[in-house]
Amino acid sequence: MMRMCFDPASMQGGFSSLGWSNITETVLKNSGGRVPKPRHNTNMAVDSDGGMAYLFGGFGGYAINFDDLWQFNVDELSWQILSPTNEGPTMRGGTNLVSRQGRLALFGGARCSPVCKCFDDLWVYDLSSGQWIELKAKESKPPARYKHNTVWFGDSLWIFGGEGYRFSQDYHNDVWKVTVPSLPTE
Repeated sequence: MMRMCFDPASMQGGFSSLGWSNITETVLKNSGGRVPKPRHNTNMAVDSDGGMAYLFGGFGGYAINFDDLWQFNVDELSWQILSPTNEGPTMRGGTNLVSRQGRLALFGGARCSPVCKCFDDLWVYDLSSGQWIELKAKESKPPARYKHNTVWFGDSLWIFGGEGYRFSQDYHNDVWKVTVPSLPTE
């Protein structure tokens, strides 16, 4: 195993040269003013083939939930809403969208309107066909949760932690793995 150590002295200018740029106005202009509404408890997944990032759902405030799917073009600094060709996951936030080889996957999440409910469903979105596919478990599956972590290694999704709504401080520290099958081609 190779170990890498970070040497701050090797950075020219060190951390003091780190500078953020607010590109909101550029993105608004490049997107024709059509951008996602303000939200929280969402995340973005990066397409490993490059150039695109994806955003699904989230919470927009008290009892406001989203089920929209957006694509952000990193090179053009622009948003585009995607229009799936079929029904997909219901409105929710606190899910964790991940990407691999032209597919997006999300597990769980929660909808609050006004009572909160967690989900235990798994969805895959095929970027080439524009279709959502719900993958149903044959046997056991993770308990419903939101605010969990998900990674996609090889052909498997790995889920860790999260929170449920069964009672106060319903936190999870479990690890689950599921193999994602190849999707049928048209």
